Amino acid sequence: MGRTFTFPSDYRLKSRKKIEDLFRSSRSVLAHPVLFKYQLNHDSEAAFIQVAFSISKKSFKKAVDRNQIKRRMREAYRLNWKELLNPFEAEFGLNIMLIYLDKEIQEYAKIEASVKKGLLKIADETRSNKLR
Repeated sequence: MGRTFTFPSDYRLKSRKKIEDLFRSSRSVLAHPVLFKYQLNHDSEAAFIQVAFSISKKSFKKAVDRNQIKRRMREAYRLNWKELLNPFEAEFGLNIMLIYLDKEIQEYAKIEASVKKGLLKIADETRSNKLR
């Protein structure tokens, strides 16, 4: 069979409690136009990376525009997360929120470059044990 091009539900950050905790006590990385909020997840239940995506309704009134940006960020993340963050999966989990900051819709190449840059910064910080 062919490869599956999906983003599994287990890897989506959906818990309201975890998202609130993420905003309360997390670290940030800026790779314009995307802001990354992330936190180590030491839960025994989830030793993998969970991610959520957010776009301000104030900046983009139309749901069509917000959904387009979310699709672009989700695809850029899906294509690049394994090579950048997968080595940490066995040790601990990460909760990550990607927040789009720009006031205009950027092309996919720019979003993908910023997502790669942000994931590399997160991987570097976790490798150098700054979070522990």
